[in-house]
Amino acid sequence: MFWRVLRAGGRPPAIWILLLGLGVVAAMLFVQALEPYRPAWPVPLFITLLAWLAMSATQFERRAPLIQDDPLLKKALERRNALAREAAMLEAPTFRRQVEDVLQQVDQSILPEFERRLARYRALESSLAEQRRGRGPLVGASPATLKNLQQLSAAQQEALQGLLTKLSDMVANLMGLSHSSEDPETLRRARALAEDMATYWEASAEVFKDSEPAPRP
Repeated sequence: MFWRVLRAGGRPPAIWILLLGLGVVAAMLFVQALEPYRPAWPVPLFITLLAWLAMSATQFERRAPLIQDDPLLKKALERRNALAREAAMLEAPTFRRQVEDVLQQVDQSILPEFERRLARYRALESSLAEQRRGRGPLVGASPATLKNLQQLSAAQQEALQGLLTKLSDMVANLMGLSHSSEDPETLRRARALAEDMATYWEASAEVFKDSEPAPRP
C-alpha cells in the first residue's frame, strides 16, 4: 500500500507541494539573504514531506482505490495459491517446471491484468449504481447510452468470472496430476488449459477497452 501512496505522490497536485517545499528548503540553505533562517531548515522539510504524503494519500484514495478486499480478487488469489500448492506437490522435475511456467505466467501477466480490469469494472459499476440513486455524472444520460454501459458492465463481469472458472479448471486438473502417475496426457491437458486461459483473457480485452491484449505464454 505504501508504495502506491508514493506513486500517487508523483502526480499533481501532490508533486507541486513537494517541489514547492523543497524549493523553500533549498532557498534557506543556499540563498545568502535567508542565512539567519538556515538552522531551521528541517522544519519546512518536515512540513513539506508531511503535506506531500497527506495529499498523496488523498489522491491514492480518489484515483486508485484499494481493491485488495474485493471478493473477485480474493477468489483469483485463492486459485493462484492453489496452483502453487499443487505445483509443489508434483514429484517429476520436468512436470513441475512446466507447471511453474504456467504459474509464472499467471503471476506476471494474468493477475496484474485481472486487478487492473477489476478496478475498471468496479468503477463502471459504481457509476451506474450512483446513477440509479439519482447521483453522479451519468444522471441525465440518454437511456440508450445507459443501456450500453449496463451491457458493458455485464460483459466485464462475465469476463472476470470466466477467468476464475478457467483458473479453477487449472487447479482441478493439477490436483488430478499431482495425485496420479503424472502421465503425459494429463500434463498435455494442463498445458491446453493454460493456453485456453491465455486465449480467453486476450479475447476478452475488448470489453475493457484495452489498447493491448495480455501477453500469451
